[in-house]
Amino acid sequence: MRQTVPIRSRNKISGMGLLELLLALTVIAILLVMATRYYKSAKESQRIGEAVSMMSTIFRGGADYSIAHNHTYTGISLKALADNGDIPGSFCGNRVTCPGLNPWNSTITVGETNPAGGYIVKMFGVPEVTCDNAAAIINTSLSNAPVGNSKALCDNKTAIVAVVYEVS
Repeated sequence: MRQTVPIRSRNKISGMGLLELLLALTVIAILLVMATRYYKSAKESQRIGEAVSMMSTIFRGGADYSIAHNHTYTGISLKALADNGDIPGSFCGNRVTCPGLNPWNSTITVGETNPAGGYIVKMFGVPEVTCDNAAAIINTSLSNAPVGNSKALCDNKTAIVAVVYEVS
């Protein structure tokens, strides 16, 4: 004896339709975009934090350097600070040429502005969208640094420049 199957159950195909598939892909795409933005923001915040830490360490090292050199900055450089133990040697990378690397994998330099009265720290390769924010945060941290008058700013939106002047 032959069994009859209702027409509706014979035509019903189980599985996911095109509309459901597109909806699922859209949700996944939105989540990926949100995760990517969060990751980029977190990474940039981490780099700014590293830059602030590096600048603070250099400023403390600069104060120690000044004391050791009769309250002058004659000959101050990243290499001189590392050689004197005023900053960690890891700031220098290659100890011969001392091409210090900042968190954006570009160079950081330290040099005299006026040997008796100040020095300058430059971090190159800072992204334009980050520069002003990073300089503002560094300025906030400078208020706690053992330096005289100082100011961090963006130079051509690609470098953070911090100038330190000794208070006479």
